[in-house]
Amino acid sequence: MYQLNIDRNTYERLKDLLPDFKPDIIIDLISCDINLEKLGFCKSAPCVVNIDIDKPERERIMDEISRIEEIACTCNLPISSEECKKYKKYGWIWNYLFYAEQIS
Repeated sequence: MYQLNIDRNTYERLKDLLPDFKPDIIIDLISCDINLEKLGFCKSAPCVVNIDIDKPERERIMDEISRIEEIACTCNLPISSEECKKYKKYGWIWNYLFYAEQIS
């Protein structure tokens, strides 16, 4: 299991997109201080999120995202190609998985 300290908007995007790589993935919102957002102290509330995947699964997802990036960025494809659209949709996830802290 991995833990992330992210904002609420990022949590929502991860919750929507990570299941594309593994449909049964469990993303648990552990804490979210929505009051900071309501009071105007931040644009998106800080959250702690657990992603229930093991190390090999994390690496598989990261490898798949890297493969998407490699195809999109090295093949001189038009920006409108499916591969470039996939990279734009999923490429950002790699950074969050890279910095995720393994907790169990």
